[in-house]
Amino acid sequence: MVGLKYVASFMRRFFLSFFCSWGLSLGCGLAQDAAESLPEEVPEILEIPEVPEEIEELLKPEEVDQDDDVKDPLEDELKKLEKKTKRQAEEIERLKALLKGSGKKGDGKKGDGDKKDKKDKKDKKDKKDKKDKKDKKDKKDKKDKKDKVVGVEGESIENLEDSKPKKKKKKEFNEGDWCRGLKGLGEIYKNRENPWVQEVNLFGRFHYQVGWSELIFNNPGLNSDFSTDASEIRSFRLGGEVKFLNRFLFHVRANLDDGGIDEHRIGFAGWDRLYLEYQAGDWERMGLKDLRFGYGRYRVGFGTEEETSARRLPTVERSVLNETFGSSRATGARLEFETRGVEWMLGLYTSEDDRDSLGSWGGGTTYHVRAQFEALKGEFSLQAIYQDVDDRDRNDSVFVMDWGLAANYYGDFKGWNLYAGVMLGQLREVRGNGSPVFQDDPMVYGFVVMPSKFFIKKRLEGVIRYQWARSSEFSLDYRERYGPFALGGFAVPRGESHQSLYVGLNYHFCGHRAKLMTGVEYERMNTNFGVIPSTTLWGGLRISF
Repeated sequence: MVGLKYVASFMRRFFLSFFCSWGLSLGCGLAQDAAESLPEEVPEILEIPEVPEEIEELLKPEEVDQDDDVKDPLEDELKKLEKKTKRQAEEIERLKALLKGSGKKGDGKKGDGDKKDKKDKKDKKDKKDKKDKKDKKDKKDKKDKKDKVVGVEGESIENLEDSKPKKKKKKEFNEGDWCRGLKGLGEIYKNRENPWVQEVNLFGRFHYQVGWSELIFNNPGLNSDFSTDASEIRSFRLGGEVKFLNRFLFHVRANLDDGGIDEHRIGFAGWDRLYLEYQAGDWERMGLKDLRFGYGRYRVGFGTEEETSARRLPTVERSVLNETFGSSRATGARLEFETRGVEWMLGLYTSEDDRDSLGSWGGGTTYHVRAQFEALKGEFSLQAIYQDVDDRDRNDSVFVMDWGLAANYYGDFKGWNLYAGVMLGQLREVRGNGSPVFQDDPMVYGFVVMPSKFFIKKRLEGVIRYQWARSSEFSLDYRERYGPFALGGFAVPRGESHQSLYVGLNYHFCGHRAKLMTGVEYERMNTNFGVIPSTTLWGGLRISF
């Protein structure tokens, strides 16, 4: 009996130990599989609890006492182990469910389905962006190609030949486009890489005009109505400039119209411009841009109307107010620069005149200041001029005024190009022309308003000009062209006030380089012989390069 009891107790302990070890092994294996299926960094809240040391001690292959007094503790431990193993298995299943629900697989990476969807969306967006960029580039290339072929606003451009097939490049230089040929006629040489000479350019101008004028002059002993027609080479100039040593500019222009009204003679008639200029560039420390120094013979214009080149004016002739102050060719020094959005010109000239060469400095000095700046969709110009000369040299001075002030504006106004100017100054002493013998430093002032507009773009231009002028004494000259010429040499008296209205149409063949001009002007001047009205019809041809 004792032996059977001993065998039964041994078998019971064996099977309990076997099944306990098998259950722990199974639980630990499941826990290990679950741990390997988790990401490398698992939050602490999801970590699988470690196996208690007490249970690890039970798993050791030690001999178990065969006494009956150990039976009850082993059974209690087995039950606890079974409960913990069950909880561990349930926890493992819960973790797997969580992992599966979050779109992750056993490899610890994002679900392939989500990644693929995001990748597909990104690829579609990149493909669309590339297509949009390609469409924009195609449209730009198409527009650039069209501009090269037909030119901007229907005009020819310099790159026209480059846009044509190579087989057509065998044609002549300008291919019949005489406007482009006229523009490039004076471009002799240009190479910015040459350290000695960078540019060589030529200039040319030929202005021819005709006119018919009628003047009513009620003077005893003379007919009351005079009229005449006339023609003249108004301006004929040739010149050029050379840019060298990357900083210097030499500029020269000669007047070749040596005749007058109805006298068509060609010959040297003096220097229009003759100067040397040093282009210092930008002086950033002083806040100066485009700094230039120059010395020589300059065209000194007072007022924007006078400073505007005759080839760019929309009228055949300038206003009487402008001609009263006149333009001068004077020898002197100039300093030009830009600072804080204002372009400055400071001039210092000798009052002596010598049209065949540079003037000397023995007769007096004239100071000229000009400031230009942008405002009100246009450009303002303010000028001041002052002449310091002895009384004995005043009548021989190149300048007709002792001092003068001018304010001018040029800009856009409701689709029109608007010019407006105000002038005020004191003229030097003058004599003759039916006025008192001497006029003691008369004051002259007035204004000009001149709107112009292209009715056919770049072709047909219309212009209107109104001018009003007044003097403190009878010191206003009548226009040289062509009213006084109708009197057959008799001088028109000077006036106290003057008004004029000009209306004209111009046709531009090649911009300002070639245009045909027409106009009609009505004038009234109050003189000490009464009011003298006149009407003039103008016609002019302007060609320049």
